[in-house]
Amino acid sequence: MKYLPARAVISSLVATLPLVVAVVASGSGVSGQAGGASLHSPFGSTSRSSSTATKVANPPGTQLLSLDDGSFESALGVTDQYNEIGSQAVYLNRFTPDASQLPITIDTIAILFPVETEYPTGLMPGMPFEVLVYLDPSSNENPIAASLVRRQAFLVYPSNYEFQYITLDEPVTVDQGTVYIGFTNSITAQTNAPIFPGAIDTDTLSLLSFAFFNTELYSHFDGTLLSEATSGPVVLNGTWLIRAYYSTGGAMRICWSPPTGSGQAPPTDARVCTPTGGGAVLPAAEQGPRDTLIGYNVYRGTSPGVTATPGNFFTSVGPSQTSAGSSVAPGGSFFVVTGVYDTGESSASNEVNATPGVVTSVKVKSTKVVTKGAGFTATVQVFVDGIPFAEPATVKALKKVTQKGNLLTGQSVREYLSSHGGSARMTIRNESGATVTRPIP
Repeated sequence: MKYLPARAVISSLVATLPLVVAVVASGSGVSGQAGGASLHSPFGSTSRSSSTATKVANPPGTQLLSLDDGSFESALGVTDQYNEIGSQAVYLNRFTPDASQLPITIDTIAILFPVETEYPTGLMPGMPFEVLVYLDPSSNENPIAASLVRRQAFLVYPSNYEFQYITLDEPVTVDQGTVYIGFTNSITAQTNAPIFPGAIDTDTLSLLSFAFFNTELYSHFDGTLLSEATSGPVVLNGTWLIRAYYSTGGAMRICWSPPTGSGQAPPTDARVCTPTGGGAVLPAAEQGPRDTLIGYNVYRGTSPGVTATPGNFFTSVGPSQTSAGSSVAPGGSFFVVTGVYDTGESSASNEVNATPGVVTSVKVKSTKVVTKGAGFTATVQVFVDGIPFAEPATVKALKKVTQKGNLLTGQSVREYLSSHGGSARMTIRNESGATVTRPIP
């Protein structure tokens, strides 16, 4: 593990608001208790030159949640005042999508993890971190009202110019309110390394970037409950380079089977599957001789005829994983999968597509739930907070879904809502496997 050398004591940030709003100058930090942990920069009190990230076009069918201007002027991490002892912390951006676009489904997080030559941030390729996603349907101004809905491990590959893209194993649907997106440096809880993973755009004053940590040395905060961070929510006078890609159509999961035969054989039987499904993994003896398979690439487009080109690239997974979750564009999304070998990339699999229904209204009645919209298939499955109904739903003219009867738990929808604070999430899954989710009532 690479440690940063001890440097001069960093000047403290000034707490000015009840939420502990920190005014960040390049190279400043958040003061904690004497001898405690606080936000610091490896650059000291000096300013670094700005680094601008390479611009990348949005993947087909997606839109971008972003607060920064594409450049960073400083890097922050939680350390002691001498930059010798590090602490695990949580770094978050707050996004409140336009209500007219909701619901949206987020499937990819983009974060710039800085690396420096003159004053290194201590980030090394392969360090284990975790992506964190929180939802707050009420859009409370205090981020501690948000609840953690996704935690996913990944390995960091730092760069001053390239965002790192992390595809969520299961996409997150935001149907109302606010979403907080960010990461935690889980490696630090193991090593106490003084690293500085937060690239901050000090030219953009968003007041929508936060840090959470424990002010006691050797006390690491992993973000399970934001209210338990002893620092409180620290609001930065600057903006983290943390972004997210989303679609407005719904969600789905693509599955495929491993390739068979010799040479650079493509994956087989690409298909849309349910979120709990997975591709069939054939025993090695049945897969036939071939070059060494090292993973799969998934390509996505918004019209038929998707090609395996960089502009259509969606995600890559390891050789033992044969499925990937994705958001879906409003008019449907189309996918192909290739096998990646030590000798090159295979041709593409068969193409598969998924189109979710469109919901315009939902009414909860005493004995049924009636949903109106368009694009439903002849048969659908309806869920409330992931719980199916005991009876199948009926579909009229592909525009109206009527779900009668009780949930599989035996409760009526109204009974379920009464016992869960009066609200829930209803999901309708088309025959293709694409889903659309809406809040009820």
